[in-house]
Amino acid sequence: MELSELKDQYPDLVVKIEAEVTEKLTAKFDEEKSQLEAKAADLESQLQRKDEQLTSTEDRVLKLEKNEAIRQERDRKLEADGVWSKKLEASDIPEHLYEKVCSQVSYQKFVKDGKFDREAFGKAVDDEIADWISRGVTNSVIGGGSLSKDNEDEVDTQEKKMSEEDDEAVEGMLKLVGDPGIKK
Repeated sequence: MELSELKDQYPDLVVKIEAEVTEKLTAKFDEEKSQLEAKAADLESQLQRKDEQLTSTEDRVLKLEKNEAIRQERDRKLEADGVWSKKLEASDIPEHLYEKVCSQVSYQKFVKDGKFDREAFGKAVDDEIADWISRGVTNSVIGGGSLSKDNEDEVDTQEKKMSEEDDEAVEGMLKLVGDPGIKK
């Protein structure tokens, strides 16, 4: 029997069959849709957790990279300070000038691609020390640059004594001219 004959002979039955099939297909579609929506929600939740894990991992990696950069910078500074210390201690530069001498050559100029060029830095330090020495700034030169610690104390004492003598002389002159601000 053909569908058209079935519709002609049993129209009520065809309507019932169509309604039942539509109902069953709609129910099956709704069930599959619900399952797919649940899977999509689960996948979305998994994706969100993965994103959070990735963000957390990226944050940890960034923190580790920052800590490593800080450690490397500290190590380079310590290495540069070691170069300065050895070279300055071996020179005749007065200790109280070390900081000024060191400020003339920055180790950071000798860092390329994260690596410290110790040899080039050492040469620059040697050149700077030689420049200071050529200007007469040594512990052994008195009066032409800086003084040794013992000589500094002696000069300080002499300067204080001269200042006191100058004050006395000025006070005496003011008394002679009758300055009212001077007690007699």
